[in-house]
Amino acid sequence: VWAETKQQAERAREMLEIVTEVANVAENEIGFIIGKGGRQINELEKLSGCRITKERDSPVISIAGVRGNVNKAKALLQYTLETLREQREKERVISELTGELRNLGLPYDPFQGEGYGLRFGGVQNRSRLA
Repeated sequence: VWAETKQQAERAREMLEIVTEVANVAENEIGFIIGKGGRQINELEKLSGCRITKERDSPVISIAGVRGNVNKAKALLQYTLETLREQREKERVISELTGELRNLGLPYDPFQGEGYGLRFGGVQNRSRLA
């Protein structure tokens, strides 16, 4: 790529140079990246402008496109994985706390009813925990 400055050449290269990069994803996270019927991976492709594929029989995700878009796809993939990990951690903590409340003899169901707050035996407490 020819340009007047190095910076202009690098920007042009990002817009023109086609690259393929790979990302390793844990086996238990692949399904989340693909999504039901491929919806999640299709959305990542749409947002990034890249072709994103899972290697057969491998936890490797291939990302192909122009360099700038590949960087965008990698950031979106990382964001998606971090969101999944945070969700799983919250579910784990809720499960532990629910078990502790049940062990104390409280019939607690964190997903019963609507709104926020504690629900003990159908009684809703609108106060928040600190």
